[in-house]
Amino acid sequence: MNTRTSPQQGTADEAATQPNMAEAAVPHAESTESPSPVFEPFSWIHPGAAPGGMDAGRSLEFVCSTRDVAAGVASILEMLEREDLDATFTDEGGRDLPRLFSNVVRGNLQRLAIASLQLLTASADDEIDRANRKARKPTDT
Repeated sequence: MNTRTSPQQGTADEAATQPNMAEAAVPHAESTESPSPVFEPFSWIHPGAAPGGMDAGRSLEFVCSTRDVAAGVASILEMLEREDLDATFTDEGGRDLPRLFSNVVRGNLQRLAIASLQLLTASADDEIDRANRKARKPTDT
């Protein structure tokens, strides 16, 4: 019979009555306890924040603004990309295709895209903070 003598490991008979660590990590169907998860995905929203915590008007306004900013930034980036792609082509006479934007206008469009996304980020941060503050307030019961 193989008997372990290490005090940390115990005997083989004791080990037989202990759950295997690999088996212990797998949840059993008969278990009613739910162990705390080791991994939780990141969330901007406090766990106590109720889904749909924004009032309908604020929520709809935010969604519409987000849509407009996202569509506008996408259009700007598409135009800038198109200009970059056109720079590699020539017309039938071998001449470079005309540029869509001057360097000044190109810079303005890039900064507009950046500023729009920064404003959208700030607006989202405000809504997240509001929802998290609301979730942390003690409930009146």
